[in-house]
Amino acid sequence: MRRKAPMRRPTLVAAGVVLAVGACAPGPEEGLGGLSPRDSVGVAISDNESADAPFAGGAVHMADLMTPDSALTALPWGVAADPTAERVYVADVTGARVAVFDGAGAFVEAVGRAGEGPGEFRGVSALTLGPGGTLVALDARRGVLSRWSRDGEFAGEERLPASYWGPGFAVGEGAAAEWFATVGSTTADMSMDQTLAVHTPRGAEPVHVVRRELSLMELPCVSMPAPKVFAPDAVWASRGDTLWFVNGDGFRIDGYARGEVFASVRRAAAPAIPVTRAMAMASLSFGPGPYGGLMRQCGVTAAEVVDATGYEEVLSPIVGFTLDPTGGLWVSRRVCGLIPEVIDVMGPGGGYLGTLDIPAIPVGFVSPLRLVAVRPVPETGEIRVSLYEIGTDAAAAGGSGARDGRGPAAGSPPARIGSVLRGGSRQSSSAAAAAPPRRPPEPNPAGLREFSDCDLCPVMVELPAGGFVMGRAEGEDRRLGLDREPRRPEFSRERERPRVQIEFGHRFAIGKYEVTFDEWDRCVAAGGCDYRPEDRGWGRGDRPVIHVSWLDAEMYLAWLAEETGRPYRLPSSAEWEYAARAGTTTARWWGDEVGSGHAVCEECGLEWEVGSTAPTGSLPPNPWGLHDMLGNVSELAADCWTATYDEVPTNGSPVREASHHWSEGRCLRPTWRGGAFYHFRWTVRSAWRSGGSILATAEARHAHPQVGGGTGFRVALTFDAPTPDPAR
Repeated sequence: MRRKAPMRRPTLVAAGVVLAVGACAPGPEEGLGGLSPRDSVGVAISDNESADAPFAGGAVHMADLMTPDSALTALPWGVAADPTAERVYVADVTGARVAVFDGAGAFVEAVGRAGEGPGEFRGVSALTLGPGGTLVALDARRGVLSRWSRDGEFAGEERLPASYWGPGFAVGEGAAAEWFATVGSTTADMSMDQTLAVHTPRGAEPVHVVRRELSLMELPCVSMPAPKVFAPDAVWASRGDTLWFVNGDGFRIDGYARGEVFASVRRAAAPAIPVTRAMAMASLSFGPGPYGGLMRQCGVTAAEVVDATGYEEVLSPIVGFTLDPTGGLWVSRRVCGLIPEVIDVMGPGGGYLGTLDIPAIPVGFVSPLRLVAVRPVPETGEIRVSLYEIGTDAAAAGGSGARDGRGPAAGSPPARIGSVLRGGSRQSSSAAAAAPPRRPPEPNPAGLREFSDCDLCPVMVELPAGGFVMGRAEGEDRRLGLDREPRRPEFSRERERPRVQIEFGHRFAIGKYEVTFDEWDRCVAAGGCDYRPEDRGWGRGDRPVIHVSWLDAEMYLAWLAEETGRPYRLPSSAEWEYAARAGTTTARWWGDEVGSGHAVCEECGLEWEVGSTAPTGSLPPNPWGLHDMLGNVSELAADCWTATYDEVPTNGSPVREASHHWSEGRCLRPTWRGGAFYHFRWTVRSAWRSGGSILATAEARHAHPQVGGGTGFRVALTFDAPTPDPAR
């Protein structure tokens, strides 16, 4: 049923990747005036049945955009093109800046700087162009929209008008956004909805919903509801006052404006792609998607995950798209694989004009004949922003030519391309090569003593003496809706109970940050650690060390103790929770709701979620000055696993011999605390804990070096010996 709206709304497109163009768009009737057949509710339909044909003139690859420091990390929803000013804006995901390029691809300037104040970024999550060519940058970690003139001058900022889940966003008229559009996610019963909606002061108006059906996934390490492999995503882009979105499994893009769907562009020659079991397994073997993280954490294979979840029978051919200055659609399409292979060009009237052999996702036009696209580089796994000249003799120029019917060569997808298709964050190889400098000291918000025993020793925070009540509070399940969370396994509900009154009989300090690659690599260089874990291409430096076992952590701690003469160790589970709560009694130190910008986890509103870890200290600390206690990586505790808190000592000591998993002086199933970057939001709570047999031994780590990609640790230090206390 057609819906009328009292105001003009933006043009959005939902298909899996959000792509913002930002040039002023013609009205719906002007932009697609050639659409004459209409359905029963008046939607203009363009059916295209012609087979693939070359697009006239072809295209030439002109340039790749790069900053002078060769450290630009780009994602599709972080690129905006202004054809009026002939400028391309690229959000540098890891650099807290927006890089500006001219129409030829030359670097012009960097906009913004790192910081917490007006005109500063903690991280640029996405970009779009507002009316009149104003650049609008979304900083999810600060929770603001900042506006910049075409001359690069800061023009003001406002709080986000709605929660940002993304990827991507669009804004409407006015100094403060009259409307704000993005995609949100909700879970109910055994389904998950991704909803493209327009938010105004009067409320949110849903535009398009993509539903994922969930089934119970049972693996040796976890049992929970999960979507099938290749479950559909909401992929969208915006231009002017119209929204366009991919609708269904085939080649169908619907247009929405003024509160109604007004047009539908379809192409029968590009049907949904049949999915095989081999394709489903291949999709899990690369990229940072949620199942990739689960495989690494639990030590299971792609085949086991596919068998546990199943897979969709078909896959949409559309990867992403944008609109050109005349209102035509440029659609990135899969032909037979998992990644972008070609671009179909649809005219302003919705008719098919031809296909280009450009394996990239179009994101805008910097001039009428110059396309801006985001493309993967198979050799390095990087994501590059590229310029293509359209309407030239590509064959003569030696560039990427028009499609000749043969199609791209078949082969395996590149090793890290999942960061494009699933929205992960990836650091460029040049940026990852240089370790960041030692971070400057910051004052402790509670005035607690901080110290470091050597140049690259962990920074420690001495915690207040006292005690707390350990475990999930009464009513927390109901208050947070955890009792209705379908992804929360029933057997996990007793892990945080019964509550235990802890009174520490000792003074201790805990690491201000998770142990970093810098700190671990120093142990390796000194000969104290015999293992150099992989960083998965995200960079080392201040990122938390990963792929480490419980015994690896003990090896590092033994070296640190020898270097400093101090008894460094893992924190007990009670010490860890005491530090994580930092005197608070809510589910998280910042409150009950997960909100946005507080932790690195699934749907937590940050550019790293699901895709990678974040550099330690990227987010604000808790009230005691401790960073990343929730999210980023799951942290090993000194406790051996118990199903409940019945065995927890009341003096805060770790559970060892009382655990059924303690054998011959070592723990075969350690405890993890805090959740990880790919974990569900409900796990990111002070009370949550888990455990597993993976990485419990050096043998297990050597046999499975890729396991534990979300597991790290932080250190603790005892000042006084704890008073003996029997296990409960």
